[in-house]
Amino acid sequence: QYPEAIALYQLIDAHFSKASVPSAHKVLATALNNMAASYGFMDQDAEEMRTNDQLASQFDTSPEPEVRAMVARAYSNAADARIVLAKQQLQKNGDAQTLLGQALQGLQKATTLCAPEFCAVALSNLGYAQFLNGQVAQAHVNLRNAVALGGNTLLQTLLRDTAQFRVEPADTELESWLKTLDVK
Repeated sequence: QYPEAIALYQLIDAHFSKASVPSAHKVLATALNNMAASYGFMDQDAEEMRTNDQLASQFDTSPEPEVRAMVARAYSNAADARIVLAKQQLQKNGDAQTLLGQALQGLQKATTLCAPEFCAVALSNLGYAQFLNGQVAQAHVNLRNAVALGGNTLLQTLLRDTAQFRVEPADTELESWLKTLDVK
């Protein structure tokens, strides 16, 4: 079902990509958002990231609130994929600075554009990327703010996320710090 959906989204992209009418922007942004999600469900991470990047760059300055919310999610989702790739590089003792830098840029954009219900996720991803990048004090601020917005559910998600593609000692340090947070 996903390949057929992607084919439809690609047709919408081809048809509406040059349209200047705001209603066409919403249709195209929605199609790109759904196409990125479809790639994600099919574990095609590179295509998911590319499609999220396309959505974010194409509609970065959109004044429409619904489109801006999709742009924020696209920035955050592409950054999340870069964080995973960076962690995989770090596990191999590779250089992850470019990926982390790109993730940080996208997440900073996401936190300025996000709708209130999505800001907790974007802030938590920003904090995690900052932590991996050695910006510990700023990471603590953003992670504390994220958990204040997202509560225990977000905290548990963060703890699960640190278990993926572990980078030591960073993930153990972050886990220990996260467990000290007082969640209301």
